Amino acid sequence: MSSSADRGHELSGFSLHVEKGEILGILGHHYAGKHKILELLTGRCRREPDSGIVFFEEMEYDWTDYAEAASKAVVFLEKDSYLFDRMTIEENVELLWKLHRKKRMGTHRARRRLIQVMLSEYGFELDPRLHVFELTELEKMRLQLIVGLQKQTKLICIDFSGTEWTRSEFRKWKQLFSELTDRGMGVIIFDHQMSSLQTLSDRVAFLYRGRILKVMENVPAEKVKMDQAIRTLFPERGDQNYQKNRAKSEDMVLNIQDLPLNNGKSLTLPLRKGEFTVVYGSDMDTFAMLQEQFGSRRIAGQDGGKELRLEFIDIRYIDSVIEEVSPLENCVLGLLHRFAVLGFTKSSALRYIEKDFAQWYGDDRLLQLADSRNLARRERVALNLYRIRLRRPQIIFFSDIYLQNDLAAVRMVSDQILEFLGDGAAVCMLTSDYNFSNSLVDHYVILGEKNGERDG
Repeated sequence: MSSSADRGHELSGFSLHVEKGEILGILGHHYAGKHKILELLTGRCRREPDSGIVFFEEMEYDWTDYAEAASKAVVFLEKDSYLFDRMTIEENVELLWKLHRKKRMGTHRARRRLIQVMLSEYGFELDPRLHVFELTELEKMRLQLIVGLQKQTKLICIDFSGTEWTRSEFRKWKQLFSELTDRGMGVIIFDHQMSSLQTLSDRVAFLYRGRILKVMENVPAEKVKMDQAIRTLFPERGDQNYQKNRAKSEDMVLNIQDLPLNNGKSLTLPLRKGEFTVVYGSDMDTFAMLQEQFGSRRIAGQDGGKELRLEFIDIRYIDSVIEEVSPLENCVLGLLHRFAVLGFTKSSALRYIEKDFAQWYGDDRLLQLADSRNLARRERVALNLYRIRLRRPQIIFFSDIYLQNDLAAVRMVSDQILEFLGDGAAVCMLTSDYNFSNSLVDHYVILGEKNGERDG
């Protein structure tokens, strides 16, 4: 399949197959094309794919016919429940039955008995008279799945991205998947985390920028190759040797105490040398307010010490350049005076930058271009990161790294953050995504909560 996208990545030559009775796990980053794939698999895509072929139960379909077949045989589940919270489990099931079966299911007592039998058959032991708002997210998803199975289900697509598992819930889902695959149904699980996919799936597919790059059997013999693939595509989840190069210290470089924010919350934020801190519950307004509060690139250090260099990085614009000037000029904008203070002439500073950039980026041709009009996104990101690198900031604030919907850009920013941490900079990311976690992080801070800090 190939299909353009309104958001995230388009699908470019996307291919996969799922056997009867098989569980396929798909591991992908934010904006890797997951939502577009789910729309295609479930027949809910608002416009036809640009190209591609669908075979469903060994029959070839055009898009219109497949969309109709999928509506009858494909069940789709995500955390955004379509159940009515103020209705009971029993009332929700009755309503959904009417939609699926289009006929009454006997008397009220008979329907209640049928519902109890159906729920217990799939290990859903909760009282049908409970209201839906009393259920956990995973219990709601399991209830939707059980009701959806009243169709002639052949394929189940589930989005577990960001799910926080408990051991009991995980065991229940694993048992349920075992029963479904024994009945010949295919299952596709989407997730950002490898841990659940390695336990639940038979094969794991690696999704990157709208393409399946690699599909591997989930067996012990393939574990080493699988770990290598994860390190390549998702470097922040792979090898942890970078910890040896972290210049951590107990030295406090900046200590924000009860800073009032526009949303009524307050921020207490201790930043230490060489440590990575994530602030939960913050949005772009918080980022802008901090930037306004510490607008100068230099502030006084702790206890009136030496001035500290600050940097604010808005990830949304990390690929922005001035197209009319050359890549070299983009690199040195506002920085030549720093070289002059060190005794460099303009020409000698430019020669040094050309040599240093080529060594850092691995390509000496980029800075030779006359203008920046036709640069690839990766090249634009590199110019901005190198300019920040030249400033050698000691405190860095940046917005959520996944606001940049390009995995290559995310990887470049992640690598540069590692370099900053290795140089002893204090790094802080502000995000509204409470599900964000990363092995790089030393501390998490929750806005507005007195005891909101926890160790990474």
